[in-house]
Amino acid sequence: MKSFGPKGPDRFAEFLKQINIPTAVQPYPSLALGACELSLYEMMSGYTMFPSGGLNVEPYYIARIEDKHGNLLADFTSKQKEVLNQVTAYTMTRMMQGPVDFGTAKGLRERLGLAEMGGKTGTTNDNSDAWFIGYTPQLLAGVWVGCDDRFIHMGAGVGDGGQAARPIWEYFMQSALADKSLGLNRNARFAKPDSIPPSSLYAGGDGIIEKTPPPGAEGVDQGNGNASQYIIDTTAKTRSGQY
Repeated sequence: MKSFGPKGPDRFAEFLKQINIPTAVQPYPSLALGACELSLYEMMSGYTMFPSGGLNVEPYYIARIEDKHGNLLADFTSKQKEVLNQVTAYTMTRMMQGPVDFGTAKGLRERLGLAEMGGKTGTTNDNSDAWFIGYTPQLLAGVWVGCDDRFIHMGAGVGDGGQAARPIWEYFMQSALADKSLGLNRNARFAKPDSIPPSSLYAGGDGIIEKTPPPGAEGVDQGNGNASQYIIDTTAKTRSGQY
């Protein structure tokens, strides 16, 4: 019998290892909701696969070491590994333009005057953590706002990713774009793969950006609901042999 390998949460936990996320993540079903704790460093490492066309790039802090005379003692470069195909990576960058155009970071791309960018806000339970990670074809940056003690959290309405983290990211990007020595181009676009499946999902671009934002759950503790929302009466279907 042919084995297709792990699926579901197990496959996702395995994928995190493949993209060099050092934190050991357990394969719980709640991973589908992002229920695992990663550092900003790890999150940014994971996001590199989207603007790079499917390459996971390992960040590094020090580029070179020289002695007092300027002699090179050591230099360092990023390790790269292909983890997605180009079509999947490009599709993700197009999808992630939705949050910065119409979603929880609405208007960000337009305010910065960028031709293309991707980004995502994030908010954990009780506003304990606020995230924003965004990228252009040339630069990726991330912001985390929160407290090491999760007992401390920010108030609803000001502690979600779009309100607490996104403004910091936007200020940084405005400064970066204004620094001409960095050579950032507002008109830069993500590299489009040569071969794209002939469907509107991939070819059109606009068709994969949801222009209607989801219901406002971010920034507010929605609770766990009640039993009636989880329990389904399957008695009749079980008796008729449908299950």
